[in-house]
Amino acid sequence: NVALRFRKLGRHHASGLYYPSIHTMVVDFRHPDSFIHEYFHMLDDTLGDLSLQCTFDKIALRYQKLLRNAVEEEKKTGMVLLSARGKYGINYYLRKCEIFARCGEIYLFRILHIVSSLLKPEETKSFAYPDDDTLNSLIYHYYSSLLDQLKDIKIDKRKEHYETALHIAAQ
Repeated sequence: NVALRFRKLGRHHASGLYYPSIHTMVVDFRHPDSFIHEYFHMLDDTLGDLSLQCTFDKIALRYQKLLRNAVEEEKKTGMVLLSARGKYGINYYLRKCEIFARCGEIYLFRILHIVSSLLKPEETKSFAYPDDDTLNSLIYHYYSSLLDQLKDIKIDKRKEHYETALHIAAQ
């Protein structure tokens, strides 16, 4: 029971948002490629804060290490990738819910090689999408299992609806 809304999001400085308190995904209609990122936020929330569970910890820790290393390397060259403060500072990118959504995107574009207007192409990805063999392997195993579980849930729901319809029809 999640609402999906398409509208301009100019003042939010974002191309998509997920509001867990009101179970609503908002996608800027000028940027449909933010849909998948917000969809993973929705999955994280509706399936019980998956990003906070211990099964996600290895991915989160590896991602955080890689991101911190990238930021430190850029500092050495005199460039600053992320500020220490502000809405989109380093702490924003280190939040587990953001890591969950970004790693979900990595799973689809880097591992499954999916190309879709609902998913930003890999070549537009930045430091926030580290490419590392260990991280990619962790992502592959975690998200493959997660999506397999979602398929099973869908099949169970369809079966439940079918059985309910048969029961009603028999009466």
